[in-house]
Amino acid sequence: MPKFRTEVEKTFDKPEFMFAVKCDVHPWMSAWVSVYATPILCSHKADGKLKLKDFPAGTYQIESWHEN
Repeated sequence: MPKFRTEVEKTFDKPEFMFAVKCDVHPWMSAWVSVYATPILCSHKADGKLKLKDFPAGTYQIESWHEN
C-alpha cells in the first residue's frame, strides 16, 4: 500500500467466491479471499491440521481448497 494509506476496510453486502488480492509492488505477496454467508468457518494450522468444533447438530457439506 502506498505510504499515505496504511489501512483499507471493505464491507461486502453479498457473498463473493475466490477473488485474488495482490501487491502491485511485491509480486510474491498475494492471497485468495472468499466472503461467506455463514458464521461457521475454520482455517488450518501451519502443519496442515484443522479442527471443526462447536457445530450445531445437522448435516453439512465440507469443502476444502488449496492453491497448489
